[in-house]
Amino acid sequence: MRPCGTWAVELAFVITCLPAAAQSLGGAGTLRGIVSDPAGAPIPSALVELSNPVTGFSRQTQTAPNGAFAINNIPRNRYRLRVSLNGFEP
Repeated sequence: MRPCGTWAVELAFVITCLPAAAQSLGGAGTLRGIVSDPAGAPIPSALVELSNPVTGFSRQTQTAPNGAFAINNIPRNRYRLRVSLNGFEP
């Protein structure tokens, strides 16, 4: 069994790779992803938060039972993506 901190770091690495694809679209876009653990099992009910402290833009959603999430109508910019779930480090 892995410590919570290790699991959270691996999860954050997988998720933070996704915004680059959304930025290349131009204009407003959609960020879609699947939150999973290092073994590939989906993580349901995780809170996914996308924010830009400079512009004040902020959106959040929860993952579905299959770990999937989508955030729509995102203006082109740089963002911070945070995934959290009770019992684990963000």
